[in-house]
Formats: sequence, structure tokens, C-alpha cells
Amino acid sequence: MKYWIFFIIFGLLNICTLTEYKRNSKRYKESSDERIKKILLLNVISMIAGITATVLCLIFAVYDKF
Repeated sequence: MKYWIFFIIFGLLNICTLTEYKRNSKRYKESSDERIKKILLLNVISMIAGITATVLCLIFAVYDKF
């Protein structure tokens, strides 16, 4: 059961990170600021880590059920 809770939490964090990425990419297209480019890179790294954590929680949750 605990894995499902983490799955939901990480899923919501991924949605927030994706929203932040979209907002920052729009700002970068308008200004081409290098600081925003670094923030975009951090957003991508955060999304990759979040997706990995979400998938692992899903695998553990399904494995724990059987």
C-alpha cells in the first residue's frame, strides 16, 4: 500500500515539473536568457528522476500485491 502513496506523490510532482518546464521554455523562447536555459536543464533532469522514481514505485507496488 505504501508504494501506491509514493506513486501518486511522484506522479503529482512530475506533473508540477512538466508545468514548470513548459512555463520556462516559453520564457526562454521570448528572451533567450542563459539562466533560463540552465533552469530548463534542471527541469529535464528532475523529470527524468521523477519518471524513474514513479516507474520504480509502480513496479514495487505491483510486485508487492502478488
